[in-house]
Order: sequence, then C-alpha cells, then structure tokens
Amino acid sequence: MPIDQLVAHSLNEKIVKEIKAEMARQGVSQSELGELVGRTQNAISRRLTGKVQFSVGEIEEIAQALDVTVDQLIPRPKSRRAS
Repeated sequence: MPIDQLVAHSLNEKIVKEIKAEMARQGVSQSELGELVGRTQNAISRRLTGKVQFSVGEIEEIAQALDVTVDQLIPRPKSRRAS
C-alpha cells in the first residue's frame, strides 16, 4: 500500500476512535448520529468500521451534530522533544 494511503488509513482510524468516544460520552447511537447528519445507520456503520473513510465534510457535519469542534475529532500528533 502506498505511503499516502497508509497515512490516510491511519488518520481515519484515529478519527473513528475519537468519534466513537464522543458518541459514547454523549450516549449517541449510530442511528441517532445518522439522523443528526442526514445519513442512514448503515452509512454511519460503514464509516465507523473503516469500510468507508469519512470525508472532510462528513467530519464537519458530525462535529456540528455532536456539538464539538473538528479539532476535537482529529487527533494531533504529539510533539517530540529533543533529548
């Protein structure tokens, strides 16, 4: 797999983890999230299982629906300190 696809896949996995965590904190089901963003539960499930990657627009819609910022759903790399 080319490096750009590996990076995109890894980032998507991290975004999925953050979305799932926020859904759990708020007690929001896949069906409820789907209703909030105008998608079916199946469409949400396919994204949360990694079968389909989230688009930038979908991340923005989900952030708005969950009342969080996009930054909260996109994990930032930890800074490295020089030893």
